[in-house]
Amino acid sequence: MLGLASSGALLIAVEHRVHAQAAGSRNRDWLKYLVYLGFLAILLGARAWGWLPGLVLLAIAVLAAGFELRRLWPQRPARSLGITASVGLGLGHLLLMPDVQGAQLWSAAVLFVAVTDSFSQLFGKLLGKRKLCPQLSPGKTVEGLIGGFAATLGLSQLIPFLLPNRSPFEALILAAVTASAAVLGDLCFSWIKRRFGLKDFSNWIPAHGGVLDRVDSLVLGAPAFYWTWRLLDASPIDS
Repeated sequence: MLGLASSGALLIAVEHRVHAQAAGSRNRDWLKYLVYLGFLAILLGARAWGWLPGLVLLAIAVLAAGFELRRLWPQRPARSLGITASVGLGLGHLLLMPDVQGAQLWSAAVLFVAVTDSFSQLFGKLLGKRKLCPQLSPGKTVEGLIGGFAATLGLSQLIPFLLPNRSPFEALILAAVTASAAVLGDLCFSWIKRRFGLKDFSNWIPAHGGVLDRVDSLVLGAPAFYWTWRLLDASPIDS
């Protein structure tokens, strides 16, 4: 966490130095980053305390997401319930992840998704020029995507203690698949927001928006990590 926090803070400081911004905008960037680190710490810490705190946290997230989605389809409860169930199914994969030789795969999956999400934004603000998908998410850039993927692949080589029984090459596969799914999940929920002309699902989290705005990448990222791990168990790959 200290390494991630420091590297992210460095990118924000460099971006502020390169691109002149008003004090209010800079303060908002720092607030957003600090809140995100707090959210990440809670997400990692809940599982560290055991299965029950992790289950309670995910249940709260799914219920909050369901409320946010219900607001979008007041006349179509079945649709909002279906998407809420999909959110629960995706996040529920975190609970399926076993502890392997004392390492919590929950933590590895969350970190892969978090680094993809946060560093894509940080590199995008610093270096971004080409829009990735302006119709769905105007803020995402190709340069940011490359930076986020590179950071996640690099992280996979720095946390072997969270990926026991995995070779460096298998760790790269896990990181690449999880990062790809995280980006796809983010874009899927961006489509839902654009469909209803929303910037955020709600204003519950300062400088971030709704709960779904923070867990959307995990909805696909967590299952991608889990099933890739299972496939690697079934067919180990030599590095």
